[in-house]
Amino acid sequence: MNQLAKRDDRTALFQPSSKEDLKQALQTFVDVGLAKSMKEAFVKAWHGQNMGLNALESMTGLDMLETEYFDKALGQKVRKSQIRPSANLLRKKAFETGDVLYCYVQGDAESATCTVRRKSWPKERPDEVATWTIEDAKRAGLADKPIWLKYPRRMLANRALYDAVSDAFPDLFGAAGDDLGDVVPVEPDRARVQVGTPVDVTNLASPGQTFE
Repeated sequence: MNQLAKRDDRTALFQPSSKEDLKQALQTFVDVGLAKSMKEAFVKAWHGQNMGLNALESMTGLDMLETEYFDKALGQKVRKSQIRPSANLLRKKAFETGDVLYCYVQGDAESATCTVRRKSWPKERPDEVATWTIEDAKRAGLADKPIWLKYPRRMLANRALYDAVSDAFPDLFGAAGDDLGDVVPVEPDRARVQVGTPVDVTNLASPGQTFE
């Protein structure tokens, strides 16, 4: 049976007691749709634990992002995988600090602006403000994605929220995005992202065990 070790009143850490326990838990995350694969579930759980998140926060609040671009040195398209907290997780953790004076988003399907202020800031320090427009989304290659076409207002709001909160609270998780490894060449008909960085599973499995 999976064991949840209490770190404090808010956070229960994901600590399976055996290798089989770990595999069963990761497969459960995949089965209920919280991760696309066991590898993704493992990466989210491991990074989430290092960020002080419980298992559910890790699965629902961490995003696996894939970036594709042309690498001049390699002379071909490559993909890179990155993991980072979602806008909603950032906002939740910011409010848990008790240092949010206000945080709000205003906008529509064309643009969104998020304004954040910390209680601890001096009066002369201006609010943290971030704006995302549909033109920004187009330049980033996002506007044509199905979810952006269906929910442009929500997606713009999330982008503005993420930028404003991460800039106002850089101390929440350290770096906003965590690079998962080296770039991977995109092969015709086999465009798959691989995780290139070895992962220390000390906190997720018993001593001497590894996850395959």
